[in-house]
Amino acid sequence: MAIYTFRVQAVGGKFLADDIGGARIVIHDADTGNVLGAGVTQGDSGTLYGPAPSTAPTTAQIAQASKNVVMAGNSLWWLVPGSGSSKLEVDLNLTQPKLVRLQVTGPLGGLQSAVTVRVPMWLSPNQAAPALPGYVIPLPGLLVYPIVPQIHQPVKAPNKIVLEAKVTMMCGCPVEGTAPWYWPPGDFVVKARVKRTGGGLPVYQESVDLPHLSTEPNQQSTFFADRPIDVPANLTGTVFWEVVFDAFQKSTGNAGSATANFYCQY
Repeated sequence: MAIYTFRVQAVGGKFLADDIGGARIVIHDADTGNVLGAGVTQGDSGTLYGPAPSTAPTTAQIAQASKNVVMAGNSLWWLVPGSGSSKLEVDLNLTQPKLVRLQVTGPLGGLQSAVTVRVPMWLSPNQAAPALPGYVIPLPGLLVYPIVPQIHQPVKAPNKIVLEAKVTMMCGCPVEGTAPWYWPPGDFVVKARVKRTGGGLPVYQESVDLPHLSTEPNQQSTFFADRPIDVPANLTGTVFWEVVFDAFQKSTGNAGSATANFYCQY
């Protein structure tokens, strides 16, 4: 029997930790489909070492980090797991090399933006190496949360709505406009696509950029538009609208989306 360590890392970010619900890992025998082990990663998101103001990594830390290099902004960082960093440990009784298929879903605390990846790999008996950081599965994407409008929010026409959305890495790490700029706002493109739905009305559609990052307290990582959208006033009854927020990270190709529906009463 040997303990095999698995971690899930956001592409361009940190490990999926307890604060974002972790990730679920299911280990299948690639030949039979049988489940060899399963569970949810638990622990913290690891520590970034690199340029100032962080401490430069030691040789031992770089060895622990292995391939977990994060290119954040224009700087190179090493993601180093500690003893309490997020992981799933599975006791596998392998008597010969085994081709497995890992199914990874996360983050479990952000299911509206969660993704599932399937990764094949070979595991060898009694070779649970590398002990640190373990077997690391990259998870692409961005977490996107609608802030304004809220889902199923009533809006009295002809009021205006300033569109807002929260965008983070899949590990929950925020986009920030202040040093050390791990994930600077200039690396992200955030848009909202607004359209009228239902009721047989003529199609109305508008695309709005959300280029600004909020500096308000408790509004970390929140992008907003520089102008509100107009809710037309020449309609009658109840009219339904859909807003699709989508975000893109230029340096990694990460992307994410979320949808909010609201309605106007005329």
